[in-house]
Formats: sequence, structure tokens, C-alpha cells
Amino acid sequence: MKISWTAPLLLYVEKDHALSDDFDEARVKSIFESNIIPINTSLTEQLDHTPEFATLFTPSIFDWKTILAAGEAVFKDAQYMTRAAPSRQAACYGFGFLQCRNLGRSLSECNDHDPESLVLLFEYEKEYLYVWLVWVSFELEVHSAEHEKICKDCGEEFREAIGEAAYQERINKFVQDFLVQHVLPEHKREHIRAIIIAGEASAAAVKELGDAALEVVGTEEVKLLTDFEPSEVVAHGAAVFSRLTQEHPEHFGTTTGNIIPDDKEWAEMQARIERENEGHSEL
Repeated sequence: MKISWTAPLLLYVEKDHALSDDFDEARVKSIFESNIIPINTSLTEQLDHTPEFATLFTPSIFDWKTILAAGEAVFKDAQYMTRAAPSRQAACYGFGFLQCRNLGRSLSECNDHDPESLVLLFEYEKEYLYVWLVWVSFELEVHSAEHEKICKDCGEEFREAIGEAAYQERINKFVQDFLVQHVLPEHKREHIRAIIIAGEASAAAVKELGDAALEVVGTEEVKLLTDFEPSEVVAHGAAVFSRLTQEHPEHFGTTTGNIIPDDKEWAEMQARIERENEGHSEL
């Protein structure tokens, strides 16, 4: 049995490193290698055999250089299909969107030809606030991030630094700007069907963000989903994803992390990394 692993506690300790421009591949690999040992030992005792890690989800603040380095450390010389990806790719799986749940739509409407089904996904931490517009593709069976934006001055730690009123105004503006600049030019407001908040921010901060997002979207169709604690959203989604890969490998197959890319693939990867880094510096 292959295992899907989320590493929020491990990587959140290193968020300051992720938010900087420095990249130390050896350090990243060392962190993962040292932390995977006790997990591997514990699972071996429970399963009576050495586990095979197939999927690793990391905090979305990490760029692809870090994610790939982490994957190399966890998967090592695996001779089976593996996948290392940012946590946002796991977050949506726990809400059953691909099964037409939590979208306020009938089964007949859940296809890629009727009105879009869009989700606002937030990752809310002490250090930053990240948001994505996610398109639910029923035919491809994926949650595709259409737009994204990060605010490094919107993390919960700024609440006390600038005062609650000024902080709430900053949060509201960030959400409003994302909607106006990135969502509404291409999509209809009423097609936003759900709001998800993941991360380690406090319950009070999460509630304020949820209320702000609902107000900014401002439609009867959108719902704030609170099925799980924000700190558990990614872990639950990863567990669902892991189950789906076992039950339906033809639809949820993972991609190998052990193949060296050719020159074209490497160039495309570097271009993607540069685009993501530019996006991470945008406030």
C-alpha cells in the first residue's frame, strides 16, 4: 500500500526560509531526511513492513525547487510512481466537489459545459495569507488553480502590530482586490460556489476572514465550508486523495518524481519557477 503524507508541522517550522529568496537544497533534504526517520519507524511497527511513500504535500508557500528537493529526500530511490505537490492541490479533495457536493448544483449541472463551478481557497497563516481561484473540472477530475495571489503583510501576526481595525481593512482590501483584478474580468461572481480556509491561523481570525470573503463575493450561491478545522483541511484532503489513487488509479495516478527531465522539460520547469517566484513577491 502506498502512503500519502502531508508534512505541515515539519515545513511550517521552515516558513521563514521559504519566504526568503535563499534556497539551500542540502538543508531542505536534510530536514526531510531527519524527520522522515521516526515516521518511517513508527509506520513500520504498525504495518509490519516498510512503508512506501507515494505522495508528499507541502505548504503552498514553497516554490518548486524546494518541493522537488523535499520529494527527492522523502522518495529517495523509489521505483514506483510518486508525486510531490503544494498543499493547495490536496485541500479541495475533502469537500467532494468532483462528486458534485458542496457546490449547490444539481448532478446535471456538474459538467464542464454548464456554468463554471469556482472555489475561493485561502491558506491563512501567521506569516502570510494566500488565495487561489480554483476551477472544478469534472471531466478532467482535477481542481485547477486559475489565479493566485499572496499577501506577506496579511498574516495573522500583523493583527497586533498595526491594530485590529487597520488589519481587518487590509484583509478586506486584499480579498476585494483579488476578486476585482483576477476573478471578475474572466468569471461571473455567481459562479463562485464555495469558500475554503486552510491553515494555522486562530479561530477568531479565520472567522473574520470567512465573513469578509462572504461579504466581498456577496451572492446567495456562495457558501463558507466549515466541515473541518482549517488546520485539518489539507490533511483530510490528502487522505481522500490517497484513497482515490488506490481505488481509481486510472483517474488519480501520481507522477514520478524520480525521472530526470530533458532540456525542454527543465526549461519549462525553470520558467514556471520564475513565474511563481514573481507571484510570491507580489503584495
